[in-house]
Amino acid sequence: MATIVCGQTVNSKRLSASLARHLERNVKGQDSLDVLMRFVDDTEGERQVRSQGGRLMTWIGHVAVVRGTTENMKRLAIDDNVLRMEAEPCGKVQTDVSGQIVHTDEVHAGESLPRTFTGEGICCALLDHGLDFTHPAFLDGEGLLRVTYLYDAITDETFVGADVIAERQCSTTAERSYHGTHVMGIMGGSRYGPFCGMAPDATLLAADFDGYARNFEGGTSATVILAMKRLFDHADALGMPCVLNFSSSVGYLPGNPRTLEEECLEAMTGPGHIIVCAASNRGEKHCWLNKEEGLPHGGAMMDNVTSNYSGIVEWDLFTAGDITLTVGLLNRERTEEEQLLTINTDAILQADGQSFSTSVMRNTTRYTLTGNAVTQIDGQWLYHFTLTPSMGSLHSVCTLHLDGEADATIYLNASVSTFIDTPAPDGCADGKLGATIGWPAASPSVIAVGATAHTLTYTDLDGEAQDQTADAPEGEGKIALFSSRGPMPPGSPAKPDVCAPGVAIKAPYNHFYPMTDKVRHQLVWQSEEQDGSIYHYVVQSGTSMSSPMVAGVIALWLEAKPDLTTEEVRELLSWSCNHPDDTLPYPNDLYGHGEIDAHRGLLHLMGLDGIEEISLHPLRDNLLRIEGNQIILIPQDGVVTLGVRVYNTLGQMVLQHILSANAPVFDLSTLPHGIYVVSTGQGSCIVRI
Repeated sequence: MATIVCGQTVNSKRLSASLARHLERNVKGQDSLDVLMRFVDDTEGERQVRSQGGRLMTWIGHVAVVRGTTENMKRLAIDDNVLRMEAEPCGKVQTDVSGQIVHTDEVHAGESLPRTFTGEGICCALLDHGLDFTHPAFLDGEGLLRVTYLYDAITDETFVGADVIAERQCSTTAERSYHGTHVMGIMGGSRYGPFCGMAPDATLLAADFDGYARNFEGGTSATVILAMKRLFDHADALGMPCVLNFSSSVGYLPGNPRTLEEECLEAMTGPGHIIVCAASNRGEKHCWLNKEEGLPHGGAMMDNVTSNYSGIVEWDLFTAGDITLTVGLLNRERTEEEQLLTINTDAILQADGQSFSTSVMRNTTRYTLTGNAVTQIDGQWLYHFTLTPSMGSLHSVCTLHLDGEADATIYLNASVSTFIDTPAPDGCADGKLGATIGWPAASPSVIAVGATAHTLTYTDLDGEAQDQTADAPEGEGKIALFSSRGPMPPGSPAKPDVCAPGVAIKAPYNHFYPMTDKVRHQLVWQSEEQDGSIYHYVVQSGTSMSSPMVAGVIALWLEAKPDLTTEEVRELLSWSCNHPDDTLPYPNDLYGHGEIDAHRGLLHLMGLDGIEEISLHPLRDNLLRIEGNQIILIPQDGVVTLGVRVYNTLGQMVLQHILSANAPVFDLSTLPHGIYVVSTGQGSCIVRI
């Protein structure tokens, strides 16, 4: 393999892989860089380093530590006296590497872009719980709080203005959770200590809700919808585009329609309004089974995994034929005789829209199995079934049997049930891994995010190594074990849409939450004391962490295209995502379109894939003014003339001109409508004609 540096081919054995990638990709050239070097002749090597503008920091045996710009290193890389050059990303334990993985680092630096993108002018909204507004990760460069709006869905109070929220200090749920602080830090945390959120200059909006609400106690889905609407309304009042992150979910079945919720989600999203949701953390569960056409029997053992207040276990059945569904009730020790509940799909259809049910007494509890014919989808009937005890929750295991010649598929509510490996008494064990995407991630109106595993170990503040490899059975860079996945039921959109890192993610910790031994082992960095407080960064894993990562990236994309829509985001994902597993077609049930790449997506969005000769720096303030189709020079000290090149989105230079104090106006009205890059020696900007 070979690397192209300064137009010359360099044997890759001379460069470490990370350094080779950096030198190939980095055309800015002025960043300071420390590199280990080995020479054919040490004396000649030291002279060569100085001649190229570098600085030899020290010798370690025959290895030199050389400091210089990227451009210095490029020139040294083609020097025949150099045997080997190595540099890897800094390996500090506390530094989260997510920005490197999803390539926001390049976006923040403006690499191969006409300017930097950091989320400025964009609202990053968060609906979550456990929010600490005193954490320095949410302060701007002048020490002012970047959170300018808070809606408390628990008390129905609204707080507007950074000073008002700073005085409040934290959300109502701050002592119950540190989830929201962590999530907000990932999405839009400021550059603080060794950390940086995805959109560090975005305006932050927040809504606090009871993330541990139990059914209708503490809030409902309507509470969530209301909070979302309040957040979008405030962003509209500010005149800013908004991406909203919601890292919570419940089980999803199309047989239990969410018609109004979906209508609200669809109405709230649109140009400049994007909702991003965690796919859920039920990736280990087996929640669907299929009995193929022609096979007379199929089924599996089902377990109730939560003691939900309603006690209801539910599932959907899709079939175009006549199927007999039988539920067998068993005690966990299987010391009692199985009791059966049976319903036939033809009988449900003959009920003409009415529920069809059957029941049986077991000890002192009556169990009722109810079936409804919901609708027809792609030639199949969708039936919705519930199994309800007269008191308490379903504490026994069950068998689910399908009898009949037609093809039939069952999807469980993953929040409540799962198929287990233990075969049913007849030996049937057809339950399959997947079908675990939650709501609202399952909605076509939102971007659903799964999690990949990149950080498999970390060292806590006490110097103890913590192992996360259990979350990555597929290996580093692959899907996390807990990440919910498809397939989705017929008629539902394919999910997830995209993935991002979600294992051992380091982000701000809510210091109002009581410190426990468990939390202590998750802390990875702490600040110096500030106003009597020490602030921490903590490790957490989940699609709750990958979702705000994607939301923050979308904020960067909105900065380039403020009227971006959800469908346009999906199109961008299809063009720009990295593929963690090359053996799979994309999109797929594990990764969606793949792992998000902020930099590649931004290049494609702006149509700049083919532009090579543009400045990497944003245009200096007050140098040019754009009025309609005219570029106007603003004369100032040191700049009396300015050469301007205009590129189209194919990377072709379409106009060239020199502005001066005597001729300060350049008219672009002769160009076709579209996006153009105006590049100068003092930086670049985007114009729309």
